[in-house]
Amino acid sequence: MGIINPVFKECNDNDVALDYVISQEGFTFIFKRHVVNGTITDVEKIIIELIKNDPYISAEKIGIKINKSSRTIQRSLARLKEIGVINRVGGTKGYWKVIK
Repeated sequence: MGIINPVFKECNDNDVALDYVISQEGFTFIFKRHVVNGTITDVEKIIIELIKNDPYISAEKIGIKINKSSRTIQRSLARLKEIGVINRVGGTKGYWKVIK
């Protein structure tokens, strides 16, 4: 079981769901991926890249960079959170986390 704990820690640190099965032959890790419902729009793809490059970027700055209204950005961020692509860590002084 010595190898299992570091793998669980690494997966936990990177928001990767993990399980394992022990059998007579050994063990098998099961990595669970996030399933995205629906197609991500071009604007959402750009938002994801901006967040990857600067997790502390504000919705206002995203709007300025891509020349979209604050309402469009808020709607896109809400949808990306809803489908599990991004997550907000902390409040207004927090940061964005892209979930892989």
